Amino acid sequence: MLVVLDVEESEFFEREGLDLHHRARISFIQAALGCTLRVPTLQTGVFHDLHVPAGAQFGEVHALEGLGVTKQSPGKKARTGKLIVHLVVTTPEELSKRERELLTELATLRGLETGHAITAAENMAIVSNEAELVSETNVADGE
Repeated sequence: MLVVLDVEESEFFEREGLDLHHRARISFIQAALGCTLRVPTLQTGVFHDLHVPAGAQFGEVHALEGLGVTKQSPGKKARTGKLIVHLVVTTPEELSKRERELLTELATLRGLETGHAITAAENMAIVSNEAELVSETNVADGE
């Protein structure tokens, strides 16, 4: 007996062999502070809670074992792929006056200037400074 299956495209997943890829959109606030995402699975109405740690970055990948496609071949043990979650960090297109004030205050605390172009060297200095601040904060928090 020959069985042929057609696999429909999904609005949630892209398939690569037994692995599934899902792009999860999170806000820059969720990325900075950490959050728990409810990630869809192949089972309708079933979600997996994914802990995203504080400081998550755009493009960061989380592989969830055993949540991909299952393949059963006669006489062989079933194999199941991974659900690979790619984080897509978004920023708001519009800010309220208060949100702008808070972000400006945060920029000032971080030593960042806003509203003008910066050179690549200035950008590298900012990134290094932010990494040091995060490292110092983690040490102060006992991490």
